[in-house]
Amino acid sequence: MRHDPKWVTFNSNVVFDEPTKDSLLVMLSYIGLMRDPRASKDMVPDEVWELLPPDPVIKAMKAERARLKGGRYRIKGSEHEGRIRELTKLIATKEQQLKTAVQRDYRKDYFYNRPTWDMEADGEEEEEYVEPAVDLQIPERAQLAEILCNQPDNLRAICWRLKRRC
Repeated sequence: MRHDPKWVTFNSNVVFDEPTKDSLLVMLSYIGLMRDPRASKDMVPDEVWELLPPDPVIKAMKAERARLKGGRYRIKGSEHEGRIRELTKLIATKEQQLKTAVQRDYRKDYFYNRPTWDMEADGEEEEEYVEPAVDLQIPERAQLAEILCNQPDNLRAICWRLKRRC
């Protein structure tokens, strides 16, 4: 590869679209600090969704769409077709925004209060942590995962004896 020798700096990682070592370390350290296996993307319980009052804006748009449709399922060729399609898109957008906002607020509350819940639970009975099950389709990978995850306590002594035999 050629580059202008008059350039003061040249970074091959930029040319090859490879991340630098620093950016990889920053990314991996951030993941390690912020990961909580008990937290999922959609951790809002069904009871919260059921108790959530309907959004008046979405409700009004649905009523207008129903009025324009006039009880018909097919709208192709009707005089209000454009407005009905626009309302359908707006309703879907508003519902998704509402869902995202509720999930974001629930996660924010969870991560804000989780350390307090953990400290309060230290004196009481602890919450059982269930280790995620490893379900692999390839038998060799399942065996390798079993070996790596369930190593015996006296592994050093076993390895030493095996080396002596060879």
